[in-house]
Amino acid sequence: MSFAAHALNTSVRRIDFLNRISENRSQQRVLAEMPVRNYSFQGDPDKPGSMAAKDIALIRRPSHEQRVRKAFQKTPYVFDLIFYNHPDYSFLYRDRSEFSPQFREFTKQFSGEMTPSLIKYLGVNTQPDPATITCVYLSNANVRNTMPLTPWIIAHRFVHALRDAWSASRLSEPLSKAVDVVKTAAEWNSDSMTMRSYRELDLDTFTDEVFEEVVAQYLITGRAELRGGKPEEVAHLNDDIKHLLDLCVGKTFITP
Repeated sequence: MSFAAHALNTSVRRIDFLNRISENRSQQRVLAEMPVRNYSFQGDPDKPGSMAAKDIALIRRPSHEQRVRKAFQKTPYVFDLIFYNHPDYSFLYRDRSEFSPQFREFTKQFSGEMTPSLIKYLGVNTQPDPATITCVYLSNANVRNTMPLTPWIIAHRFVHALRDAWSASRLSEPLSKAVDVVKTAAEWNSDSMTMRSYRELDLDTFTDEVFEEVVAQYLITGRAELRGGKPEEVAHLNDDIKHLLDLCVGKTFITP
C-alpha cells in the first residue's frame, strides 16, 4: 500500500471513530434529558425473590420499557426506575395483604426514603444523582393482586413510597398540605377526580389512594386536574404537588 493510500485509510478510520464517539455522546445526552433516565431490572429473573414472575416478565419486555418512557415524557422531573427482585423477600409478592404482620414489619424498616447505608444493605446497584428522583421497586404488592405494573401503577406506587417518607422533616409539611388539598377537593365533589383508574377501581374518596392517584396524574400528564374545580384551586393544587416533588429530587425511595 502506498503512503498516500495508507494515509487516506487511516484518515477514514479516524473520521469513522470520531463519528461513533459523537453519535454515542449524542445518544447519552438525549437519554440524560429524558424524564426516565434509567430503567433497569436487578436481581436474578429466574430465581424466587421479591417480585412475581409475571411482573418480572412485563418489566423486562423492551416494548414495556418504551411504554413507560413514553408515559413519563410529560413529567417535569427526571427519574431513575429500578426494579429489584431481591432474593430475601419473596413474601412480598406471595402475601399481598398489606395488613399482615410480616408486611407491616418490612414496611416499617425499609419503606420510604433510602439512606446510603440502606442502599448498601439491600444491595441495590444505584448511584443517586442530585438532579434525579430514584425509586426502587422491590415488588408490586397490592391487596387486589390484579394490577400489573403499568406506567400509571409505577407512578402510583412511587407516591406510596413518598408517603412512607412522611416523617422526613423536609417532606412532612408539604406532603400534609398537598394531601389536605386533594382530600378536601374529593370530599367536596366526588366527581372532581378525572382519572380513569379512580372511576374503574371505585376508590373511596376518603382513602389515601386518592392522593396517590392525583400525584400519579400529575406525573403522567404533567398536571393534576379537578373537574369542576375553580382555576385558582387547581393551580394551588399543582403548586403544592410541584413543591413536594421538588423536595424529592436527589433522593432515593423504596416501595414494596
